Amino acid sequence: MEAVRSASLQSGALPSNYTIGTSAGTVFTLAAGEVGFIQNLDDAALAVKLGESASTTSLSMILSAGGAADDGTGASILIDDYIGPVSVAAMTGSPRYIAWKRAVS
Repeated sequence: MEAVRSASLQSGALPSNYTIGTSAGTVFTLAAGEVGFIQNLDDAALAVKLGESASTTSLSMILSAGGAADDGTGASILIDDYIGPVSVAAMTGSPRYIAWKRAVS
């Protein structure tokens, strides 16, 4: 997997969503010039799909669980080379994650 690249963010631009998500489904849709971030906050793995309708059998990657819910040790990803919808689903139970997108300059 390619190392995460740093991106220059637009001055003063706030993430579009910075609350904890607890529902499976599309978390954001990236347009040209946008980056997205997802961090798993649960103690179970999180399926992420570059596309709609992530599930345990239809996914692009798995973000590993944290040691405990909300401890900040769950895996994360910065998506900076994709245009389209990004969706999530819990591998077991209900998902718990933070997700946001921002424009880059």
